[in-house]
Amino acid sequence: MIGIFVTLLGIIAIVICAIQVYKTAVDAGRTPALWTLRTIGVGLFFQFILPFVIGLGIGVYLLISGTPLEKSAINAFGLMFIFEIVCLILGVVGMFFVMNRAAIIPDEERGTSPTPPFQF
Repeated sequence: MIGIFVTLLGIIAIVICAIQVYKTAVDAGRTPALWTLRTIGVGLFFQFILPFVIGLGIGVYLLISGTPLEKSAINAFGLMFIFEIVCLILGVVGMFFVMNRAAIIPDEERGTSPTPPFQF
């Protein structure tokens, strides 16, 4: 039950940060679609893909170590809950980092200024 709640918090955080990054990128003159996709990618990676890979690693380790099935389920549940919370925090921090980078207004390009007039 708590795992479902953490997953819902992760989805809500991804949606809210994606909307905020889109608005921030539009205001800063950046490409909003690209920054929104970056935010969604960071959120999905840290909150869903990374815990899945960690869970596979823990499962393979418990199978190789010869732990009985009853004990491995109890051991894996505690570890995966900790990793799920840590990955949720990392995902939110990563999305806020992308949001911060999207808010930076880009400098003018160097070649856009007119050339100085020729002096005799």
